[in-house]
Amino acid sequence: MHNKNYYLLFVVFFISLSYSQNFKIKNIKEIVLPGKIPIERPQLSKDGNWLSLESIPGGGRFDVHFVNLDDPSDVIPIKKKHNSKRNLYALQVKWSIESNEIFYFFGRGTLGKRHFYEMDINLFYNNKSYLKDLCNKIFDEHNTPIQSYTISEDYKADRFLFAKTAKDSSTEISNYTQYLEVLKIYAKGVTINHFTTNNNGQISFVKLDEKTKTNKVVVFYDEYDASSEILWDRSQLKSSAEFSPQFSKHNPEKYLAFLNNETPKSENFYLWLLTGPFNGKVQTPIRIDGPVKTNREDIYLNDLNFAWHPDGDIIFYIKRSDDGSDPIYYYNVKTKTKNKLITNTQRNKYINIVANKIVFTATGLSSDAERYGRKAYVADLVINP
Repeated sequence: MHNKNYYLLFVVFFISLSYSQNFKIKNIKEIVLPGKIPIERPQLSKDGNWLSLESIPGGGRFDVHFVNLDDPSDVIPIKKKHNSKRNLYALQVKWSIESNEIFYFFGRGTLGKRHFYEMDINLFYNNKSYLKDLCNKIFDEHNTPIQSYTISEDYKADRFLFAKTAKDSSTEISNYTQYLEVLKIYAKGVTINHFTTNNNGQISFVKLDEKTKTNKVVVFYDEYDASSEILWDRSQLKSSAEFSPQFSKHNPEKYLAFLNNETPKSENFYLWLLTGPFNGKVQTPIRIDGPVKTNREDIYLNDLNFAWHPDGDIIFYIKRSDDGSDPIYYYNVKTKTKNKLITNTQRNKYINIVANKIVFTATGLSSDAERYGRKAYVADLVINP
């Protein structure tokens, strides 16, 4: 009887999530980096109990801090060792798909050599060696020229895809799991180090269109087979350049969202949706909203200014506004409606959703001195009855 009631509650929740247009945030927590350092790319762990924060404190450095959300005031910088005096040069964090206390990032040593690290928070708190350099294990060499990466699930283990600079200076995408050595998947024409994959074996990335000389989002039904590219109609796009593909977390085989820069070299990127890209028919994407708050540097580092809800076909995004407030909106794919999420914050930037939690940053003031995100906000994201 207990299981039956639980199932009914789950069904009711799912139906509400799929068709509700009313979200609100509760139990909001504010996080600030020491010294009022700007906050970049906040991301939640698998269970939503941990938060990572990237920053650019100045002098060409990149830092990463992590926070136990049970005590948001305890913001811990990543160092090479417990007794290190200086923060480790670190960027491009991604949390493990399978572990609540593990995340990965790029690092750089004192000699400028590049590394790909695994950070284990449990080992950190047990005063053990908590960083593991995976470059040698994966690529059989140190100082590997990795540009970016993505993570998906493979038999209850993290599976990596890397964008890596090849010997001829081109970009190639390679696959690595604990069951499979590095395997080059695709190399020709990759132009943007931003791509995504899903657990169904599909991949989407950006390549240069030889005819138009602009960047286009492509989708492969089978990531190992370049001939499995999905065809779709771009006649409605007014396309200048396409960026930032993201599969739906709830229906990855059915929905892919991306950004389209309709005017060359402008900062106006619009959010578009490709529906049913894997059903064998030529699809026509639809324009959802925009312009979306973003910038070209963020696109290079895997943009976080729109995010799929993990339990429904709903996209949250930050909309660029004339008054500079840059509010958060959400679009329901099922009902084709959008609404504003009330946050009581100004000049929002970045967005990440895990389970029922949302994190975003906000600048607050509109002056040039406050143009970077100074605070991160973590809150429960709930359906407003």
